Amino acid sequence: MAYVNTLERQALAKERMSALESTLRKQMTLKFGDIPAWATQRLADASQQELEVWAEKNMTADSLEAVFAH
Repeated sequence: MAYVNTLERQALAKERMSALESTLRKQMTLKFGDIPAWATQRLADASQQELEVWAEKNMTADSLEAVFAH
């Protein structure tokens, strides 16, 4: 197994998070249409945990607002 240093781990984690954000944005666009600026900003500022929760909620939510509701 190859050694992965801290910087490489951080880069990989950021890559995965970016991919999750991108996929979620595409799914939301397909389901709800154009994503407003406020939602785009929420996605950009989100933690990985938030993105994962929103990805699950997006499956059953009936509005974009419902995806982001607490």
